[in-house]
Amino acid sequence: MLAAQQQYGYRHGIMIFPATGFYELTIDPWAPPGQRARLAALPVPALPTGTVLHGVGLSPDGSRLAVSSSVIGTHRHGSFQSRLRVFDLRTGSARTRYAPGFAAW
Repeated sequence: MLAAQQQYGYRHGIMIFPATGFYELTIDPWAPPGQRARLAALPVPALPTGTVLHGVGLSPDGSRLAVSSSVIGTHRHGSFQSRLRVFDLRTGSARTRYAPGFAAW
């Protein structure tokens, strides 16, 4: 689950402390008690401490996960750099795009 706050007309991301991973929660209401929920790590690297998470999206077929984030102090021309990473959840491979500052993907 994600949440964001509104302040002065801008949408802010969520600051990650400590490093945070991504998981799939599967719920089977017909399973015996104690076995109805299963949590499994996705093949996606954890976001490092100090990352600002802007958004996460899942493709309609559930095969790809898009993660938009910024890491403060990582860009030589400014105070931060934004990136959009799309992960293939079957293979764990990723495609990454970068932009200076906060990018609106």
